[in-house]
Amino acid sequence: NDLFCGFTRRPVPGHVVYSSHLFFDPRDLDLTSIPPRWEERRPLIVFHGSLYKLASEPFLDCLFGLMAELGDVEFAFMGKDWDDALRRVHESACRWGVSERVHYEGVFSTLRDSEGRITDPGWHRLVELLRSARLAPNPWPIGGGSARFEAYVLGAPTVHMGVRTDAASWGQPQPALLEVPNLLVPEGTTHSVDGYRALCVRCLGDGSFANKLAQRQRQRALDTCVPSEYWQMILRVFDTWVHASGGGTWSGRRGQAVER
Repeated sequence: NDLFCGFTRRPVPGHVVYSSHLFFDPRDLDLTSIPPRWEERRPLIVFHGSLYKLASEPFLDCLFGLMAELGDVEFAFMGKDWDDALRRVHESACRWGVSERVHYEGVFSTLRDSEGRITDPGWHRLVELLRSARLAPNPWPIGGGSARFEAYVLGAPTVHMGVRTDAASWGQPQPALLEVPNLLVPEGTTHSVDGYRALCVRCLGDGSFANKLAQRQRQRALDTCVPSEYWQMILRVFDTWVHASGGGTWSGRRGQAVER
């Protein structure tokens, strides 16, 4: 449970790490219906989330450079503008000569009404786009969490720039900064720009590969939205913390602290 620094190659004293995972809200997504296969989709790339994540110059150069070579591919994106990100996305698209195929579809809201439903038209537009897309790339250096989960559920193959933790990577620069371990699918993960580009090309052009990847990612999504497993994890972490601090343990059966 120690915090370890790969740059100094030493533990960081005074910090205890408790292993945990994220819980993803399936919102109004149907977890039982089968998403469209690659053959039923069109050459469409979709991004959704905070636009400052999309407006990363290395990521846009990779994405729009790919589109410049694949003339039939469209790109649609949705999300709130942050720090003039929308302008930077459009300027990058113009530099690569793909602006006519880059479409901003506005914002979306996932807030629920009094009956617990999401009624925002922007959200339903996003769901429609993800069900039509052959690729939903995860940007870097800051990627998404909920956005990846939603793409997984809706069957849009996702390419992810992973973070290495092996000894050879310690102290070395990496394209990505953050990792969400319980969303990792090795077949859709790479650690280099060239590898990222190659995976994107396969998702857009290789139906067999894309269908298998989408199937594995969807199963990963279903595994990450089980409420009981999340709360059991919370109880285990709490019990470990209480025990380490010399207190009692937590009884999940009765919801009471048990003194040692």
